[in-house]
Amino acid sequence: MRQALYLKQQKKMKMSYKAAWDDIQNINQHSPTIVVQTATGGKNGGGSKISDYGKELIETFDLLQGFIHNLEDNLKNFENLTDLRENIQTLQKKLS
Repeated sequence: MRQALYLKQQKKMKMSYKAAWDDIQNINQHSPTIVVQTATGGKNGGGSKISDYGKELIETFDLLQGFIHNLEDNLKNFENLTDLRENIQTLQKKLS
């Protein structure tokens, strides 16, 4: 689960558990829809899971990140500015 991975990563980053949870709460507060659903403890214990919207958000971010990396790689291959401008304009037309 991505959230569990996030909380594990906070240890590697030397980020406190509270800071990691604060980040998750901040994401939920600023999102139009809940990203991480939480349940308080009790008989069956508490827990949390990423909502369907959260999963869609992660997938969209991953696609965008891949697109940007691909774009960066392609931009490095141009030897002159004219070719670069033409390719940027072509991409802009496709996106609009």
